[in-house]
Amino acid sequence: TAYEILSGLVGSEMCIRDRFRNGVNNLCFATAGVQRLTIDENGKLGLGVNASNPSYQLQIHESDNTAYAANATVAQLAVGNVNSSSATNAAGIHLFTDGNGRGLVNLCALNNSTNASADFTIQTRHNSTLAERLRITSNGKVGIAQASPDYELDVTGSIGFTSQMRGASGSASAPAYSFDGDSDTGMFRGGGVNVLSFATAGTERLNITAAGKVGIGTITHNNVTAQLHIVEPTAGNSVIQLNSGDGYPGVNRNLTIKSGTGGWAGSK
Repeated sequence: TAYEILSGLVGSEMCIRDRFRNGVNNLCFATAGVQRLTIDENGKLGLGVNASNPSYQLQIHESDNTAYAANATVAQLAVGNVNSSSATNAAGIHLFTDGNGRGLVNLCALNNSTNASADFTIQTRHNSTLAERLRITSNGKVGIAQASPDYELDVTGSIGFTSQMRGASGSASAPAYSFDGDSDTGMFRGGGVNVLSFATAGTERLNITAAGKVGIGTITHNNVTAQLHIVEPTAGNSVIQLNSGDGYPGVNRNLTIKSGTGGWAGSK
């Protein structure tokens, strides 16, 4: 192994540039007597500790025992944009492949309107059109085909899954499965295990017990005693009303059951 000192301080422990050959057709660089960079005969570049035989076009090694922390940076590669003239600057990594026309993927960090903050985005090119597919905002919200997510996960489009989808139990005022713009209407797990309940306007309207019995109205799941149990608390209000025209001229079949009346009224 031979060294050629191209520039440096004679007698110093650190040379600014050392160049030597390590193996046939390899070009290596060292500082302080330690190999730092290798360019092998195939043009692959190894940078860092024990990177003298790179397997990839760019391979970076570091020997560091710093543990991961959720609020700190541990990295071996940094890519940045130091231009501070715009509040919406971006930095990214561009990936492409030319197998069947140029396909590409961009990984981007971009400033947003909040001071010292950045969103992360993934862009893909489909049928010659580049578009953003995923965004993680600086406050942790994830948007899929949604550049301004309003929820922890905000998806524009359909969602498919092959196993269970599980959510919190919820309540009548905040059902676990509700609607955008109508958050107090939907489905939730009722007051016990294996009870399914439905609410509108923040009030439970229907529940299905573990035994398959259905309660409608103001009755709670533990008071449902019949296969269909309906409670209407206001006397005189209709509990069940059936109206049917049977096709005979001038003949209707009607049945009305009212709360607190002790019976039913109707005609055949």
